[in-house]
Amino acid sequence: NRDKKNFGKVFEEHTFDPETGKIYLKNDEIALVYYRTGYTPDDYTSERAWQAREILEFSQAIKCPSIDFFLINFKIFQLFFTMNEEDLKRFVEDASERETIRSTFAEFYPIDTSEHLSKMIKEVRKHPGKYVLKPQLEGGGHNFYGKDILTQLEKLSVSEAKGYLLMQKIDSNPSTGFMVRDEKLITLPVNSEMGIFGYVISDKEKVIKEEKVIKSGTGGALLRSKSAQANEGGIMTGFG
Repeated sequence: NRDKKNFGKVFEEHTFDPETGKIYLKNDEIALVYYRTGYTPDDYTSERAWQAREILEFSQAIKCPSIDFFLINFKIFQLFFTMNEEDLKRFVEDASERETIRSTFAEFYPIDTSEHLSKMIKEVRKHPGKYVLKPQLEGGGHNFYGKDILTQLEKLSVSEAKGYLLMQKIDSNPSTGFMVRDEKLITLPVNSEMGIFGYVISDKEKVIKEEKVIKSGTGGALLRSKSAQANEGGIMTGFG
């Protein structure tokens, strides 16, 4: 059976067996939890919502994604990997493979202290087109570009700035693309991004150890394109 529930309903209707880790909704055991929400703090509208997420995570149901794989997508981890090779070495032992991976990284800059914040404001004021300001959120549609970065940084407190990272802007070479707008075919310069669908099924304990990975691989790819003049892109984020 397949059912769709918000966190509030999960909390109200669930039964959890702490000895087996099994969780039930109306006497049906939950085998797989696929999150369509819960990716930003705003998705947790009550204490019950947070408790429901905690219960789901402690259950033996397969989570997609589990909390550890969800957190690894936060941009702060990209910062760690770009600034400290030792962090990457924990996961990639081969030096040549590690160097190849690092060659694809854009630069990230922390703004978690008053010194960092002041330094980045001065840098962005000189070169506003070189950076993108990104919040610690899942998905797109929340970034700042150009002079908007400076406006945002100047109104942030140091505490608020910790929720952002400054990233080197990637300048792509546009290609000619074809798009349909208002039922009309148009030709325009576009930038494209290749996304790889990957999957990993692992034990919930010590997932970085190879013996804990049950199965992993790739399941296809998606090429998304947007106008070369657009900063944001994506149908799901309202920029399609």
